[in-house]
Order: sequence, then structure tokens, then C-alpha cells
Amino acid sequence: MKKIIFIIFLISFLVACNSINYKIGIKGANYYSNLYIPNIIKNNSILIGYEVQTKDPASSESNIYPELTYDLLKNYLVDNKVFLKAIYKEYNYEELFTYKISNEGTYRISKTDVLPYPREITIPDYINGIEVCGVDKFGFYGLNELIFVNMPKTITYVDSYGFSNTNLYQINYTNNYNTSAFSNTLIRNNDLRKIKLNIIEDKFVKRIKINELFIEVIIDLNGGKIIKEEIDLVISRPILENEIFLSYVNEEGKNYEIEKDQDYLPFSIKDYYRNIIGLSYKIKTKKVTDEIYSFTYLEESDSYSLSLEDNELYLSKLVLPDTYLDKKITEITAFNNKYISEVILGKYVKKIDCRFNTPNLRAIVFNEGLEHIKDACFYGTLLTEVNLPNSLKTLEKEVFAHTFIKFK
Repeated sequence: MKKIIFIIFLISFLVACNSINYKIGIKGANYYSNLYIPNIIKNNSILIGYEVQTKDPASSESNIYPELTYDLLKNYLVDNKVFLKAIYKEYNYEELFTYKISNEGTYRISKTDVLPYPREITIPDYINGIEVCGVDKFGFYGLNELIFVNMPKTITYVDSYGFSNTNLYQINYTNNYNTSAFSNTLIRNNDLRKIKLNIIEDKFVKRIKINELFIEVIIDLNGGKIIKEEIDLVISRPILENEIFLSYVNEEGKNYEIEKDQDYLPFSIKDYYRNIIGLSYKIKTKKVTDEIYSFTYLEESDSYSLSLEDNELYLSKLVLPDTYLDKKITEITAFNNKYISEVILGKYVKKIDCRFNTPNLRAIVFNEGLEHIKDACFYGTLLTEVNLPNSLKTLEKEVFAHTFIKFK
């Protein structure tokens, strides 16, 4: 199957005098690298994390990591590869289903309050020797994660809104149901929309590029599966120079905000096929101004120092100013932002006297004239390479410790 078509966005800088148009697809665009892995599907189970695997299965890492992070990759990178195994929590029917006796003496079934709920469930045909014959009103209503339901042959009726407002894609059911039973799903009149989903089983390989460094993440799905299309149902925050990202808005006015601490916006299959394909998008931004920085006058050098302390601004690429109030900016005294990926220093900076609290920093351009970099300045960032200026006089200890930079 051909890869899902690229989404075309129209980026419109709201506060700029001239509108600048870009065509951006899901792949091949100037996006953040990210570690998005679709939520793995396993029947009656939820993913709880990943175990690190070694060449010797008996010596597998015992810790379970709830998500994939760059720190995890850095800690366990071997020949640019990381081997992981998906770990699940499996639920029994009493944890997943509630049931009550119908007038006919059989059970009508519905969901429990388990969160998160599995993406695939198998409804039992008998519970305590009593036949399960129906899905109750609002039985599984609103379970956004629910995609696959395996129905027993004993069920003969699905009541109103039984599976409504889910991401239900397919169901092996041909008996009677209320007209609203599958409303707001991808099922209509018991027929599948013309969507073909490809399933990845056994293992999943994701190749990540951080600047020039390629990392291969190999995940043993451990009995689970991934919908291949979901790998592409992600829009990353674009890298915008001196712009603050706000949100995406489609041409019908629907607003999509990327949640805090995420580099990407994942879509459900239902949302993607209904609200994404065929629609153009605008990216809401606002221009970076000097107001995001703090400046301190340095009397001895008749210049200013610069600091950035706002950790919540959706920044990506910053070209730092050269001057403030017509005087040179010669020092960086604080730099804290968890989203920033690239920084270009002002041309008069002589001293970086702080630690960059920028865990997503992937690139920094130093100016010729820089003389001093503080110890542990770029500790734990995602830098893979740097070009140090000839003017540099002092490079303190552990400046690039726990980065991806490898010194020969």
C-alpha cells in the first residue's frame, strides 16, 4: 500500500507584515525529531513500558521504562542501536467489563472505569455460566482508544450508543443493533469505510535522525501489534526561526494544540480520516521580541548580559539579538527553555556563564569572538556536533558531557 499522502499545510505568520507560504508534508519537512511510537495494541492489555534488551536475553535490563526518551537512547546506545521489549498489563474480564441480567436472564455487558482502556478487547461469551447476549446502552461509549472489538456469537443486540464516539474501525458483528450503536466511528451500516490498515507484528523498527546521527530503535512487540498508518498520523511542531508556535487551525476553524511536554500532535485514525486529509492548515505563531529576554547592564564593559527564563514558550530556533538599547550583548547568564532546538549566538557574545537548561537542544552556532564557556554548559542536551570558534580561550570541564558528541 502506498504511504499515506502528505498533508499540505499553509503556514501563515499572523503578526508578520508579509505572509510567507510553505508546503509541508508529514515527512521530509523541517520538523523536530521525536520519539513518537503509536500505542501498541494487545488484546485486553495496555502497554506499561519497555525493557532494554541485550544480546543475551538472560541479562535483559530489569527496569521498565514507561516511555521512550532521548535519555533512554543515550544510556543504552550500542553501535547506534537500542533493543527494547514491550511490556504489558493484561486485564481479566472482571476488570474490563461490567454486566447485568436482562429480562431474558442473560447478561448485557458494558465497560468498567479502567484507564487507560485497551485498544482491542474480546468480549466473553459466558460469565459465571451465564450467556452474554447484548451490549448495554452507552456500553463502550466515548472510549477514544478503542479500535478493535472481538464479539462472541452469543451477542444478538447492541443497544443505543453502544460503541458510539470510539475509534472503532472494524468489528466481527452481523446481528441486530440500534441505529446509533456505531455513530461517530469509522463503521457505517456494518460496512467498513474504504480504509485499509496494515498491521505490523513481531517487531517494530524506528530510525531516528538527530542532526547527522542516526539511531535505530528495535522494539520486540511481545505479542502486540502496531497499525502502520498510525506511524504517519503525527504532526510535529515545525522549526520556526524567531517565532513562537501557538497552534494549528484547519480551514474549517478547528484548532489543534500540541500538549505541553510533547514535540508532536498525534491524531486518532478517526480524526485523521475525518478532519485532516484534504484540508489545508495554518500554523498560528507570534514573533519573538526582546520581551522574552531579561537584560542586565554590565557597567565595567558598558554592555548587557542576556538571559532567557521562560520554560513554557513554544520556541524552536532562536537567533539571539546582537544589541540591546544600542549597546552590545556580551554575556549569556541564563538560558532555560525545554522546547528550544537551535540557538544562534549574537555576534558580540564573549562569555556563556550558565548551564543551558535546554534538553531538546540539537544545534548551537557560536560566534567568532566567544572566549569562555562555563562548565557543564550543554550537559545532557541532544547536540551531536559543534564548531568551536578560534577565539575560544576557556572551555571548562564537562561542557558537552552526556550529549551525542563523540570526541576522538
